[in-house]
Amino acid sequence: MIKKSGVTASFIMMLLLNMCYQCSVAQSDSTNPPVGQSNEAKKQRGGFEKKTITYPNALRDWKRIFAATKGGKPPSNSDAFDLAGKLFPDALLKGSGSDTTGDVCGAGFFRIAGSNGYSLVATYDINGRRFCNDLTVVHRDADGLSAYSAYAWGGEEVEEFVGEVQSDGRVLLVFPVAFSEYEGTNSCMAFWEEIYSFDSGVLVNRDSDHKSYYRKLLHRELSEGLQEAKKDDADRHGDEAVCIQMEADKIRRFLGISPDAGKAAAIRWLSSKNTYMRGKGLAVLMDIGDPSSLVIAQQAALGWLKSKDRIMRADGEMWLEFHGDEEALTIYQDLALQWLQGDDKSLRGEGLDALDSIANEIPLEQDAIKLLQKLADNPSENVANRAKMALNAAEIRSQAKR
Repeated sequence: MIKKSGVTASFIMMLLLNMCYQCSVAQSDSTNPPVGQSNEAKKQRGGFEKKTITYPNALRDWKRIFAATKGGKPPSNSDAFDLAGKLFPDALLKGSGSDTTGDVCGAGFFRIAGSNGYSLVATYDINGRRFCNDLTVVHRDADGLSAYSAYAWGGEEVEEFVGEVQSDGRVLLVFPVAFSEYEGTNSCMAFWEEIYSFDSGVLVNRDSDHKSYYRKLLHRELSEGLQEAKKDDADRHGDEAVCIQMEADKIRRFLGISPDAGKAAAIRWLSSKNTYMRGKGLAVLMDIGDPSSLVIAQQAALGWLKSKDRIMRADGEMWLEFHGDEEALTIYQDLALQWLQGDDKSLRGEGLDALDSIANEIPLEQDAIKLLQKLADNPSENVANRAKMALNAAEIRSQAKR
């Protein structure tokens, strides 16, 4: 990893499972996203986004904390935790009747490269499950305090995210971002380490400036990590080696060693009977991101919709709802209509849910609208309510386009 530097404090707890909190990067201006592009910013990963500080006395407390320091030293760990806990009260609701019981996992003040002063680096558990995946950086500029948030992984110890990359005295943010889905304890996850520093008060990605760091990671993955994982997998019937290979292949692509590294394996995984392997195949193709990879992923997802296997259909449905282009979603809509008009009760339910999701992305066909209007009067309250939700989504989208 990185050479650690700075003053930190941590609230130690094991990472249990993932959350669906996602920080977005810039969206496309296109009305109909191309194949593979997320249909909503919240579905994207990686990068920092601006975060709103909701604590009214944030700047006052910041000044007070730094006024008490001496000799240019950073504030104490306790001050870091205290301020981090006050800055975003809406995200850390507590008490009975609250849906969220969040907490500060780790916090510390660091002098990040490109900045003239100290920044507060903190990780938050915003759903009470000790995910600690909300990485937030707060610094002071001419306008007051600015905060940026990113979706990181394993943030119990913020010191793991801050340090030197090249032993040159420059302290950078280095944190892992998952590029495959969380599968609980059933399957591994693949990660990419992102590198950031400040530039004119804004956090800027510096991955391309530190290729030597990724070369060292690649050597470590292949010379140590992969072999150890294969041994462990053989003993535990696991798949950790698969994710390490995915990480190594991603580094190869990034460094230009092999632009298609991992693509052949990903295509094979799409035909697997194992849902986790199918998901990893999609993750690799999405990460490669070239037109042929995205088309292959979309064709696989459309094919899975016709499977008798409920899980395989669900894999296809989820991918299309997140990444399908208009043509694919139209095919999906036609199939959903067939399900709704068929005799299979389970498929009818899937069809209803599908139209609800599709209505958020593309206009529903008149046949779909008429069928939903009919179902809105269904004796079953559950069916009627779901149909009304789909009609409401279609109406909201229609109004937004006017």
